[in-house]
Amino acid sequence: MDFGDAIRALKQGKRVARKGWNGKGMWLALFQPNGSQKTGNFGYPTLPFILMKTVDNKIVPWLASQTDMLAEDWGLVEDVPQAAPAVLSRAALAIVSEAVQSYLAQLENREPPPDQSPVDVIQAASQHVMAQRGIAVPSDLREVCTQVLQHYLRKEVR
Repeated sequence: MDFGDAIRALKQGKRVARKGWNGKGMWLALFQPNGSQKTGNFGYPTLPFILMKTVDNKIVPWLASQTDMLAEDWGLVEDVPQAAPAVLSRAALAIVSEAVQSYLAQLENREPPPDQSPVDVIQAASQHVMAQRGIAVPSDLREVCTQVLQHYLRKEVR
């Protein structure tokens, strides 16, 4: 599979990876926020981008190198050995992001935080919205909530 095929697969909601990557379990996915999703405290709409799941189970924006663009060893994650489990759906990831933003907005507005941990609050809110919308709740939702919260907190510290 070449890079063009990989891009087409990403646009179809599939995950891709290169067989030649040294790190096992790495893959790419297309992040497509819903139309109302904003970025952090800036309030600007978030545009789609390609994200990478790293070897150490983090999600980061990804930028293709010339070597990646010319490579012929791209494959669907299911075809790549030692691939990670199913990626969170775009809709579910958008819900988690909204829950994190809502939680952080409550803190900014000096509303008293709930007695639960931030991750518990975000996970419960995310599960509630997913259930209302008929979206399957992923088994690793707590980990995803933790990573998204950490991502937003890092952005605010900068």
